[in-house]
Amino acid sequence: MNQYFKKQDEVDKKMKERIDELVKEQVPIIIWGIGAFFMRAWENSDLKRTNIVAFVDKNPIKVRDLKLGTWKVISPDMLAEKKMKGTIVVFCAKDSNSIIRDISVMGIDNNIIVM
Repeated sequence: MNQYFKKQDEVDKKMKERIDELVKEQVPIIIWGIGAFFMRAWENSDLKRTNIVAFVDKNPIKVRDLKLGTWKVISPDMLAEKKMKGTIVVFCAKDSNSIIRDISVMGIDNNIIVM
């Protein structure tokens, strides 16, 4: 059990460092993946102080119903159609490789950071 918490602390520390860099740089970012992993970062870091230009999720219920502040969550197809510029920041606790493949298949060539 202690190993789990130690590993989780390391993941959280690395994520916080990356978010602090994004706050400092203020580059446009696109958040991809609006699940529990993202929500923990949203509530426990300075993620809200970054230069977010869009939130993306494949879940049609989130796309239809979820708003974060004044932001509406958009689908990956909408992101591709709009050809939005910005670094894609992937929040995925399980399989970020499948998201990266989806991004590539859709022809989106933005820089990607995996949290």
